[in-house]
Amino acid sequence: MDVDAAGLVIALQDLVDREIWRTPCRLQVRPSFRIDDDTAAAHLYRIAREAVINANKHAQAREIVVKLENSRQGMALHVIDDGVGCSNESKLKRGLGFHIMNYRAQLMGGRVKIDSPKGSGTCVSCYLPNHAPVSGKPQENGQVRQSAAKSATAPAAVTKIFNI
Repeated sequence: MDVDAAGLVIALQDLVDREIWRTPCRLQVRPSFRIDDDTAAAHLYRIAREAVINANKHAQAREIVVKLENSRQGMALHVIDDGVGCSNESKLKRGLGFHIMNYRAQLMGGRVKIDSPKGSGTCVSCYLPNHAPVSGKPQENGQVRQSAAKSATAPAAVTKIFNI
């Protein structure tokens, strides 16, 4: 599914409304939320999709909430569940899904953070600063190097799996 800035909220609403989910999902969008960049919108959608899929598979939650909001610092996407949480946060960060979500965030100059206090659910957050670069290649230190190209070149494994 191709998602652009104008269609991000509609695509996320479609994502949470799917009947395949074992756990009810809902979308909350702050009235101040605004996104103008098509590439950033596509990455945010894919990060949200990965987090919703993981929550459905592992959280044993009663509800999953996808939130979009803006602040003076930038924009944030949160996928929050009220499930069992995970007492071993390093276990969450070893999976391929986390690395791909983090890679996508880094392409936009942002970061992914996972909070999961035991028994209190999990919150996957993607924070993007205002005026974040939307193309570039993450360096080993996690910073994004600007590129003259309009879109970034992802590693072959990521490209093959996610068609980016």
